[in-house]
Amino acid sequence: MSPPSSYSPRPLSDRPDAHFVARAEAVRKQQAALYIGAGVSGDSGLPLSDGLVDLIGHAVFSELGLSATTIESGTGLERNKSLEAIADEAEALGSGAVPALRSIVLTSAPFQLARPNYSHLAIAFLLWEGLVSVFSANWDECVEKAATTVGFALQTTVTDADRHTDSVKRYFTRSTDVRLSLRPSC
Repeated sequence: MSPPSSYSPRPLSDRPDAHFVARAEAVRKQQAALYIGAGVSGDSGLPLSDGLVDLIGHAVFSELGLSATTIESGTGLERNKSLEAIADEAEALGSGAVPALRSIVLTSAPFQLARPNYSHLAIAFLLWEGLVSVFSANWDECVEKAATTVGFALQTTVTDADRHTDSVKRYFTRSTDVRLSLRPSC
């Protein structure tokens, strides 16, 4: 993967931005965290959030009776709901709807088969060095696979209780929204 054609690096003799220096210092002091979403896995062939809603729309309607779209007030245009909004509606339906939604999502794209990309490897190296904690809203396991490639097993925290029992300093936390967690806590 090559950098974008519009990329032109600054000469090393240029003084770095104060904002950049502050962030680099936070990383050096191990006070940095990354929050990653679907964009980090796009190069692995997985859909972004809006694309995922497109993929699950029909099944969500036929199996749960929920619409994956909404009409914007004022414009009258139809647009996709967020996955979180669909989960809220599934939760309101009661028992069984959230596990059904989870199943629909997990079978809608090849999450388990996705291969790590350069972003996943970079994140794994940062975790390996203990420089960052990572919070992920992703359904794939590409960061975990990248960590294995780098040479360590990544301990994944899904719930707050997991966080308190984990003695490892490298934290990789999946979304705390247990309704949509890749690995249900129950």
